Amino acid sequence: MNLCGIAMGRLDCFYEINFGGPWDVAAGALILEEAGGEVLDPFGGGPLDLMNRRVLAGSKGLPQRMLPYMAASL
Repeated sequence: MNLCGIAMGRLDCFYEINFGGPWDVAAGALILEEAGGEVLDPFGGGPLDLMNRRVLAGSKGLPQRMLPYMAASL
């Protein structure tokens, strides 16, 4: 639901580490990407890998700007 909140414009950014499984973010990631947002792996900024169980998402350009802060806190 947080990923859909970004797609709707209610949230700016969201991250989660060790979520339950791919089913927790797969649909939300697709909805957000179709709405023009970005979904990344917070460890290095690569593309989302559902099996890694970590996600960083936000409106266009925001996740890339959040990566240095994520690296400092993880």
